[in-house]
Amino acid sequence: MEIDKSSSTSCSDCISSDESAVDDYAAELASTFEMLNDEMKGRIEENSESVWAQLEINAVDGKFVTSCCDAVRTQCAEHIFGYNDLVTRRVERQTGVSESKAYPFLTDIFNFIEKFVAPSSPSHQPIREFVRISFLKYDNSTNSCMAGFPEVSPDISVENIEHGLGAKGKSNIWKTTDAFAEVKLDPNDSPSNRRSSKNNILSQSANYARLHMSARPFLLFSIGLLIFGTRFCVCIFDRGGVRISPELDMWDNLDKLVRVIRSLTCDLDAEQIGQDPTARLVMEPKEPDFYVVKPIGKDGRSWRTIGSPIWSSLSLFGRGTVVWKVVEYNEQSKKSVGPTMIMKSAWRSAHRNPESSLSRYVTAIANQNPEVSVAEFVTGGDVYMEGGSPPDMTVDTDPPTEETRTSSSSDSTTPKKTLITVPFLRGAEVMTGASPILHRVITKTVGRPLWEYADEQELAKAFIAILRSHKRLCELNVLHRDISPGNMLLAEDLDNVDDGHEAFLSDFELARVGDGVGVYVYERVGSQTKRKRDMTPPDMKKTKLVLSGSGTGLQAPITGTLQFMAVDLLNIIASHQNQRQSAPIVFKQDAHHDLESIVLVFAYILLRKMIFISAQNGDEDEAAYLKSEFKKTFGRMTVREIRLERREATAFEWIESETRPESVQEFLARNLSEKLIGVCRLLYGRMFALYTQKRLEAIPGFLVARNRKAGEEEEFSHDELIEYFSSLLP
Repeated sequence: MEIDKSSSTSCSDCISSDESAVDDYAAELASTFEMLNDEMKGRIEENSESVWAQLEINAVDGKFVTSCCDAVRTQCAEHIFGYNDLVTRRVERQTGVSESKAYPFLTDIFNFIEKFVAPSSPSHQPIREFVRISFLKYDNSTNSCMAGFPEVSPDISVENIEHGLGAKGKSNIWKTTDAFAEVKLDPNDSPSNRRSSKNNILSQSANYARLHMSARPFLLFSIGLLIFGTRFCVCIFDRGGVRISPELDMWDNLDKLVRVIRSLTCDLDAEQIGQDPTARLVMEPKEPDFYVVKPIGKDGRSWRTIGSPIWSSLSLFGRGTVVWKVVEYNEQSKKSVGPTMIMKSAWRSAHRNPESSLSRYVTAIANQNPEVSVAEFVTGGDVYMEGGSPPDMTVDTDPPTEETRTSSSSDSTTPKKTLITVPFLRGAEVMTGASPILHRVITKTVGRPLWEYADEQELAKAFIAILRSHKRLCELNVLHRDISPGNMLLAEDLDNVDDGHEAFLSDFELARVGDGVGVYVYERVGSQTKRKRDMTPPDMKKTKLVLSGSGTGLQAPITGTLQFMAVDLLNIIASHQNQRQSAPIVFKQDAHHDLESIVLVFAYILLRKMIFISAQNGDEDEAAYLKSEFKKTFGRMTVREIRLERREATAFEWIESETRPESVQEFLARNLSEKLIGVCRLLYGRMFALYTQKRLEAIPGFLVARNRKAGEEEEFSHDELIEYFSSLLP
């Protein structure tokens, strides 16, 4: 299933202060680890020698290793004894044994190895250093979407000296962290012993890895050194899973430990530590740091990032979506050129259609249908080490033509390009299965979050524009399937947009394109490919795309962001999770599921706006109540928790609840019009009736009225919602 859990933490944390965000995060750790444990099932590769190969530990000079081991045993003997004593006391369950007491012993040993110079080896300058940092932040900039990023840190961080420690003193941001170490004094707390999701060293490390890859720009994988008792191993987390090296004793295999520490601190370059080779960090003395990104797709332009990402997913094995504002960058003049645009990076399944193809197609629809308001596609494609697209690339489902035969014959003389995939990062030559592929898209349309609306008329026009666009796309057999606050945006400059374009839909990565929407459609069965009839209108032949899947027989059709997913889909997922044996899911995700998500986004936007206003005005009691309601509805992290809240229609309960404090009622009356409160009450009643109906229909033997199908009268429609929002206009 393609389910994005990326907003699980960010939905609730982004409206909290930094201090409360840490408290909230600490309170939800058990749920986080449970979620990560579930995600890691089937994705763990244990005793993987490929970890040693990727760290290139055998490249460390053998004579140096021998000299260093001898020096560690003599000059670090007190540190080794002190650490071993803590381990012994923990095993004997003595009181007062804190793991924090072990950190100085280990960091001193590791830093000794890092700085050691053997008589036979030349002097060197370390690249990184092991340090203890209490709380790591997202970054030092103001970023409204990531303001509540958890300020937690691994036990020991591997910090880049040039960009962090040496540049401006001790750093406290993930941006300068190159790797991490997690320490458990109990030898039984090894990653192979996953008896508890709460204090499991692998779950904790996975949590740090997801934060690391979210906050560190253009990081493709995260490396963790795991220490449990006197044993250790190295884990490498990427978007496909986690590989765990063989577990070894630190002192019996000191040579191996020396090689690992030396590689991490002195030998591995930025790309070997996980940095995306297509993004180059530029540090200018008089302006903020930025990245220059190599050309994307067939477009030959380079791109410069502006500020911090405007969105960064917190998922570990999901799409890992990161969104930047960018501008064209002239490599010769070193200057920015042209208007600001949006760049989205995400990992896609090899079995799914590229978002660039879907976005290009939807843009073509918008050009022919003025009522459709979507992010305008500029360029995009899978990411190659060298940048751009591979020369003479053909799509294997396209019927061969004379042109493709000619281009194919020149492949032997055409330089090959290297596609960035998870297998490639792991050193594999062949990509198999649904291995994640790094993908990028540039769009011209720049937007703002919906919760930045200036007044209720602006909000109403935005949702009307979204609903009319969505309705027309559905009529053309295009279903978005991933409705969330991040995919519905206000136009950046409302004074210079046409009517009906006050807001727009973006991110069609998971969209379903059905038959008859102007594309060739294919169904693959085994090794055979069946071509269906050409439904392309004559005026769209030149923009014909090749997309796989007919939209009605998908093997894994349920997509979306959990917190905004329709209850039907949550029920299907829960049913699938409860099955002992995995079975194919046959279910058609339809327009009314997207509409239910749009209603949930509306509730999210209003509640978030009220929290902002209450905090801005110093209404502490009201802000506290609204934050608790927000977390209850949009801060849940598992399907089970979300379903329980959804059944009670809590998204609008804060509007209707008779138990809310009187001060909150007065606050809402001051900041929401009677018309808007009336619309919220209508939606609350509709959602409550909808969810009640679905619960009843799930009861065996429940009789549905003869004059309708199950749930037919309760589903949302475009016209109904447009009418509600139109009532807010003068």
